[in-house]
Amino acid sequence: ANDYKDKIKLTNEEIKDFYNNNKESFIDLEKAQVNFVELSLDQIIKNIKIDDAELQRIYESEQQKFLTKEERSAQHILVETKNEAEKIIDLLNNNGNFDELAAIYSKDDSSKDQGGDLGFFGLEVMVPEFEDRVFSMKEGEISSPVETEFGYHIIKLNKIKSGGVRAFDDVRAELADLYAQNEAQRLLFELSEELAALSYENSLKEAAIKMNLEIKTSDFFDRNSNEYDRRFIEAAFSDLVFEQGQNSDLIDISGDKFVIMQLKNKTEERQKTFEESESQIIASLNNSKINEFADNLSKKITDELTKGNLSSAEKIISENKLSWQNIGWIKRNYNELNPLVINKVFSLKKPNDDNPEYGIQNITDSEFFVIRLSEIKKPKDYAEDYYLKNILLNIESDEIFSSVLSTLRDKSYIEQL
Repeated sequence: ANDYKDKIKLTNEEIKDFYNNNKESFIDLEKAQVNFVELSLDQIIKNIKIDDAELQRIYESEQQKFLTKEERSAQHILVETKNEAEKIIDLLNNNGNFDELAAIYSKDDSSKDQGGDLGFFGLEVMVPEFEDRVFSMKEGEISSPVETEFGYHIIKLNKIKSGGVRAFDDVRAELADLYAQNEAQRLLFELSEELAALSYENSLKEAAIKMNLEIKTSDFFDRNSNEYDRRFIEAAFSDLVFEQGQNSDLIDISGDKFVIMQLKNKTEERQKTFEESESQIIASLNNSKINEFADNLSKKITDELTKGNLSSAEKIISENKLSWQNIGWIKRNYNELNPLVINKVFSLKKPNDDNPEYGIQNITDSEFFVIRLSEIKKPKDYAEDYYLKNILLNIESDEIFSSVLSTLRDKSYIEQL
């Protein structure tokens, strides 16, 4: 449809008639504007002062969180046979360079160009046979051939990094973050309860002053707005806020943010003027008309083709800058066309002799396919009732399953402990 925007011409009379006949579609809903204060975890965290003594206490009480496991750094050369592996070991024993031999002989494409380097790794990372050997070796040692599902490995252990508790200085940043999160959560809970109590007894302004919070003002929004959280909108249009003008209850926005609001301004629902609605009407009418044009065009082409008026149809196709796309033979699982089009193709009648069958399929309100089905080809072992038999078999299987399930339900006994 979008190809035919230039075909659509709207008159002022059409636009005004549409407005007059559809006024209920051009309503400006009631709107609210609120003042509000918010408490958030992010806001509180910024003001948390880090206490080193407290960090040290957490470090000592939570040392399990800061344990590191032993890691080992190794290289390997991977080959297919044990004989190949033993030949490489002979080369290494005769002053061969491990890095160079890995680059030449290793089948591990991901590491061979780095001399077979695997970096540091811990337990439960490599396959068991490889891991068992690596974690039984000494630094600098080269293994005998190790067989795994991938082939035979020659392993060189480069370095051992012992496990243990990480030093306080190494984990101080993590401890500070943990402390700040915990402290902020505690304060958020306390302050939210204090804010709820103050706002119940005082104006929003007085509560904000006592809590040292900034009063923010929203834009105007209606009940269907996407600009604010749904809970925020529901509170704004509650009877307490919108009708009575009272402070809202404490609103839990996300678990990490709490809000209290008060109505500042509101507007009533009203009928939009024609001038306010004109651009929306033009867009809607244009969209509707070009979709209708494309729909009618596809029907007109198909009608002419079905009647056998091929030259007339081709003239319409040419005048509207369209062209046939030859897809060729397709099966039901053909994935280069929209499934709706495939389904339509396989729902058309079988063409007679050299007379194709035609059909229309729309994918959206604005995209239409004219389909020409030229020929149908069946598999050699095709039977007319093949698909029907499968459908009936599936129905029968479903019925048997439903019957078994029903029997099990009837015979089941549930005991509450």
